[in-house]
Amino acid sequence: MAYATLEKFAVYGLPSGAFTEIPDEQIRQHLQSNSDQADVWLDSLGGYTTPLSSWGEDLTRSVCQMTAFTVLSSLRGYNPEGSDRIIKEAHDQAIRDIQYMAVLNAPHLVDGP
Repeated sequence: MAYATLEKFAVYGLPSGAFTEIPDEQIRQHLQSNSDQADVWLDSLGGYTTPLSSWGEDLTRSVCQMTAFTVLSSLRGYNPEGSDRIIKEAHDQAIRDIQYMAVLNAPHLVDGP
């Protein structure tokens, strides 16, 4: 189960014009992959049973920010000299945020079934 939808990706991921030519299914796959990675951290660092049954917008935002980088870098590569750097920094911060949520046992994250 993905922790973010296409609608949330439009809010937290990238400006809407940045991904208009990317098929929705491809974005969904990246959202799922990054949600799966979040599950690994939540399980291994926080002992959560995943997928979670409930979570906050901070986890959704973090998955979207990770996805923004993975989608764009897989389609056109990564240019550390340009504006891609900002997207990569948001990606890296999102990873740290998820790991902090796990380690600190954030109360708004609720174990799955």
